[in-house]
Amino acid sequence: ARRLVVAGHSAGGTLAMWLALQPLLPATCGFGAPAVRPRAAVSLGGVLDLAWAEQQRQGGSAVDELMGAPPPYPCSSPIEMLPSVSASLRASSGRQLQQPDCLLGLVHAVGDRVVPVAQSIRFTVAACTAGFEVELNEVRNDDHFSCLDPRSASWQAASSILHRGIAGDVPHYTSSSQDMLPTLREETPTSVIIRTRRATP
Repeated sequence: ARRLVVAGHSAGGTLAMWLALQPLLPATCGFGAPAVRPRAAVSLGGVLDLAWAEQQRQGGSAVDELMGAPPPYPCSSPIEMLPSVSASLRASSGRQLQQPDCLLGLVHAVGDRVVPVAQSIRFTVAACTAGFEVELNEVRNDDHFSCLDPRSASWQAASSILHRGIAGDVPHYTSSSQDMLPTLREETPTSVIIRTRRATP
């Protein structure tokens, strides 16, 4: 089978994560079945909470101009596409939620002055609470545009996640997969890495 992986920078990170999470959308959003299903999706300095970005005026009026309406954005904002805590608890008691068999990766420069790293941190917390496997790389000494250089620590982190997706290292969820996952923290010379990974049976 073809192994598709996607990555996006800034607003492109929003789109990459939206594509990965599209299987979660209800029919009322009107998008139908996903045309493609990526094995891995990486957001590089992405805007993953559109409502919060709009409230904080991150990017000025960019969110207003893109969405054309005030929040909430349940069919468009990646963080709002994740199951809520209450929905996850209902699922753990018998109601199964669909989850994408896709490796979710976030790479964000700590010193990003365009899109704050809190965007990726907020998404990681929400994904962990919903029982999703996710990896966040908080990269030291890089900025919002560093990932455009293939020699940068940001791009190397993204490349590592994408290659794991190509190799088939992706989560496989079951009907009991909605429990909140443990969080692991690792430090490297260039990054702080936060991972939530399910134990291999």
